[in-house]
Amino acid sequence: MRHAKTKIATTLNSIAVIPRSMSPRFRAWLVDAVTSADVQEWFGSLRSTLAANYQTAPVLSVMMRETKILGHRPEGSSPCRNFRSCQRCGRERFLTHRETCRLSAIVTSRLMLKYRVDCRRSIGWRHLIKRWSRKKLREIMENLRMANRAKRQHVVPRFYLDRFCDNEGMVWVYGAGQEPMARKPKDTAIETNFYSPIVEDEKRFDGAEETLAKIEAAAAPLWEELMSGKVMQDEARENFAIFLAAQYLRSPVAIGAGAQIAGHVANHCLQMHLASKLESDGAESVVDREIREIFADPDNYKIDVLREAGLMMLAGIESLACVFLNMTWTVGWSGEQHLITSDSPVTRISDPRTHDPNYGDGAFANRTVRVNFPLAPDRMLELTWSGGQRERIVEIPKALARKMNHVRAAQAGRFLYANQRDSGIRKLCEKQLGGERKAIIKSGRHDPVIEVMRKLE
Repeated sequence: MRHAKTKIATTLNSIAVIPRSMSPRFRAWLVDAVTSADVQEWFGSLRSTLAANYQTAPVLSVMMRETKILGHRPEGSSPCRNFRSCQRCGRERFLTHRETCRLSAIVTSRLMLKYRVDCRRSIGWRHLIKRWSRKKLREIMENLRMANRAKRQHVVPRFYLDRFCDNEGMVWVYGAGQEPMARKPKDTAIETNFYSPIVEDEKRFDGAEETLAKIEAAAAPLWEELMSGKVMQDEARENFAIFLAAQYLRSPVAIGAGAQIAGHVANHCLQMHLASKLESDGAESVVDREIREIFADPDNYKIDVLREAGLMMLAGIESLACVFLNMTWTVGWSGEQHLITSDSPVTRISDPRTHDPNYGDGAFANRTVRVNFPLAPDRMLELTWSGGQRERIVEIPKALARKMNHVRAAQAGRFLYANQRDSGIRKLCEKQLGGERKAIIKSGRHDPVIEVMRKLE
């Protein structure tokens, strides 16, 4: 009751005391009319056990303290002040019902006298109980929500990693500069509060994580049907298209790219602001000229962007899902070469001859694009703009499967996942993930270094 770390069960027991012990006595009273003598008499009239009675008085004390905060009693006028309910004074019994009635008659006759206190208009006991109870219940519900929220969040769905386990139920994790490690799926691809940014009042917003959980729940039952090569239709196809779009945009690579975009936008706004200020002011001061000269050269500064800024990428799930929905889906089977996955499992490649030096490769609008997503160590889903949709499973040649693994490693963020320990995967990981990575976002001009940070200093 009196501390920020009060147990939830204690708070619930305190709320239960109100209708049981307080309301029958003070229901019709004004809170500014309660005196210390009234509290002492009320405490002596309780018929519960001593332990229960000693828990009741502190509740009343806290509620009276609320009345001072709300302005319904002046400072230092709490009727519970200097009242020590836990100090036993050798009392041998509680008052009888007749004695209580006699004392109540005396107190009631005295309270009929009208008097005022130097504070705002008083409120009734019932209203105080309602206001205090609602406040505590809101605190309880918020504490329960924060206590039960998932801090360890998967950047790759756990049920998906289950598909890449070995015979002992372990996923092999490959990272640059480290030995392959066997981990349980529940402890793999974990980031703390990755999709839960801090909003107002220093609280976490879990809306994105909750939405992704619903998307995963809708796609998981469709896995076996898709692996069999069956052509999905209607709602099932829509649900899996949304799942694919979410896997592409929720990955650390995509979130990092979104944060870099935010950094480029911030730099562009800065340059526009400096230029417009020069035009509007005409003559500039010495300080303004020095600032403009500093930011005129991108080598003079760098921009640190909070990684959470990249969560705006999740807003494109619906649009990307519509693109995937209209593409041709084909399931491939690799019998000679096992397939790997990564922390960015959805990959995209297209014919280099169709790429423009100024406008890039056209992304998913490129008619030669091939979108790959491994379903299992021997199954691959490919989306293209060519061919007809029909139920089939196409055999993947070993050379093509190896190329798919190379593309997946090149487009991964930090880790590769497989169902076995393999020296070839380790070499592939060192080759593609080791060393300096290329910039994800290029603006076509000389820009300052934009670094994505997990926390800003």
